[in-house]
Amino acid sequence: MSYVVLARKWRPKTFEEVVGQQPIIQTLKNAIKSDRVAQAFLFTGPRGVGKTSVARILAKALNCEQGPTPTPCNHCNPCIEIDKTIAPDVFEIDGASNTGVDNIRDLQETIRYLPQKHRYKIFIVDEVHMLSNSAFNAFLKTLEEPPSHVIFIFATTEPHKIIDTVVDRCQRYDFKKISPLLIQQHLQHITNEEKIKMSSDSLQLIAREAEGSLRDAQSMLDQIVTYAGKEIKDEDVADVLGVVNITRLFEISAAVIAGDLEKCMQAIEAVFDHGIDIRQFYRGLIEHFRNVMLVKLSTDIQLFPNLQQNDLEALALHSEDVSLEKLKTLLKILIEGEEYIYRSRLPRIVLEAILLRMATLPSASSLKEILDKLTDLQKNLNGKAAVSEGFSPHSQSVRDFSECNEPIEKYGERKETDPPSEKPIGYSPSSDQESSLEQIWKNLTDFVRKRKPPFASLLDNGRLLRKEKNLIELGFPKNFIFLERLQKKSKRDELSKICEEFFGLKTMVEISVLPPSNAYGNQNSGTGKKQHHDNIRKEAEDHTLIKEALSVFGGSITKIKVLDQ
Repeated sequence: MSYVVLARKWRPKTFEEVVGQQPIIQTLKNAIKSDRVAQAFLFTGPRGVGKTSVARILAKALNCEQGPTPTPCNHCNPCIEIDKTIAPDVFEIDGASNTGVDNIRDLQETIRYLPQKHRYKIFIVDEVHMLSNSAFNAFLKTLEEPPSHVIFIFATTEPHKIIDTVVDRCQRYDFKKISPLLIQQHLQHITNEEKIKMSSDSLQLIAREAEGSLRDAQSMLDQIVTYAGKEIKDEDVADVLGVVNITRLFEISAAVIAGDLEKCMQAIEAVFDHGIDIRQFYRGLIEHFRNVMLVKLSTDIQLFPNLQQNDLEALALHSEDVSLEKLKTLLKILIEGEEYIYRSRLPRIVLEAILLRMATLPSASSLKEILDKLTDLQKNLNGKAAVSEGFSPHSQSVRDFSECNEPIEKYGERKETDPPSEKPIGYSPSSDQESSLEQIWKNLTDFVRKRKPPFASLLDNGRLLRKEKNLIELGFPKNFIFLERLQKKSKRDELSKICEEFFGLKTMVEISVLPPSNAYGNQNSGTGKKQHHDNIRKEAEDHTLIKEALSVFGGSITKIKVLDQ
């Protein structure tokens, strides 16, 4: 007797033996039990998931001598003849070789006659999408009102190519890809029955490479047994399938995370030495880094259909050496490089460049760590600013007049009958005498910076020229690009309101143009300009914010360039 391949030998013969299509199986069994069997079925789905097998089982269930029954006996003549594809009333037609109108007309002629031996005439048309539109149109009337003794079962991998008028006349069932876990369990059953010894890792690798097709998985197993015999090693499976095993993937990811460039190059050399298909390898590499990233979020085995529990534990241990942010960046690099791998004539060089880029990627602090450092920096700066102004870190540095119970006149002047409990910022009984214009200007700009930071950036380019009870005069360089904007009444009014809050009384603002000699505080000479630049540079280097930022992020000042106004 000639050898029968595993895919045919282990083809399901009952509904219970069908793998991974439980909703469809349950619906068909219920339809048979309740005598609600349609006269036209459309089975769609990827290759190797059981469409034709279920069609044959349905034919047996309807024509079995014990039926119609959802559990055909597989011993009566109809069941045996259908299994051997010699049943006179069950026709399996290849749609690819019967595409024309004449073929359909011959079929329609056959349909008119009653079954020779069985209960139903059943037509199983495989790859039905290959029929031409004219052939489909010739079929429409027969599909809409077929004889009671006729049942059509159409199978296709491309349902979108079938015209809608045909689909509407069929009861459609969408077959899904079979999960790797179910494929692995079925392969384990086959190897046990066939006395084949191989590890669960090898079975898992076959199930993963089958990509949801049980028939492909059985064909791969058949090929591996032919190559290595019935005692199969993991290396044999990897050699036959041309894929890299999970151990190699762990070695590569460890080298990338550790930044070991030499090991990265050695891993690539091993991949090419074993003749592994570069596209399969790259796909496995992307999936592996996805698993390393995902295991940091959850260890639910359901999220890792291609892995076993021991692999998941190894992944969890492996992921402890790298942050989630870096893993996301590494995965992004791999995804972006996929197109170059597939299109390049030199995929090895592209792969080397991608792995080297990943291995030399600087370590990234998590966003939470950065935010925590910035928060600490802000607290430190606020504390130092409060101390420098003569307040404790917990005191209020800017007065909020909305919380003040004392009466205030229209322009913010206090009634003489109510002594103020707290002075506004910038105010003192002898502020004009005891405080210089520079100090008042500094306090005012700091106050504006807290109230309206964008406005403060404009004031940084000016000076306080004059301060009177209800008037201040500000000076700006002639070439200041926002000078005209500040001179507008709307901006001066806005600044007046801020000054009113700062000084505690209504204040008018005048905007003047600084003479050229005032641009640097001295004459417009090279010495004055250099001194001005030196002062700005020193002020920037000594600024508290700059020092704290350098401390937090471990940086250093390389160059400060001061631009002329």
